[in-house]
Amino acid sequence: MLDLDKLFVSHLVSNSPPPAPAPTVTPTTHTTPGNPVETDARVQKIMQKMGLLAGDHHGTTSMTESLLWSRNVKIGGHRTSIRLEPYAWDALDHICKTEQVSLHEILTLVNNHKPTEASVSSATRIFILGYYREALREAEPPRAEAISNPA
Repeated sequence: MLDLDKLFVSHLVSNSPPPAPAPTVTPTTHTTPGNPVETDARVQKIMQKMGLLAGDHHGTTSMTESLLWSRNVKIGGHRTSIRLEPYAWDALDHICKTEQVSLHEILTLVNNHKPTEASVSSATRIFILGYYREALREAEPPRAEAISNPA
């Protein structure tokens, strides 16, 4: 299991430089009605798995037609509501199950560590992204150049 508190603080509060850019790949173009989206083949495959190319996930017809779902939650013991995309709610449910914590505990953590000017919704999206980035980093074997040139 990941250390959620450490993860959140390291990804959202630190002033560390951004990670190195991803390797350049040849983009392909996918067009949704009124919105061409350039993607590389890997991203296109992920989007297809998520149903974003074929459409209709949780009642949406494309990635550009995002619905926000509102849920009543407790943050620090106070009832409030938060609006997120269906995929964000799915991700939060997965994180809760994986880390064996409640949704309210995660949202309280996010609220306690977010910058004062950030909304809870925005900070939650960043937390989800940071959680999965860290999970991938832990799952990836070290790259050859990292082994030959340790920092």
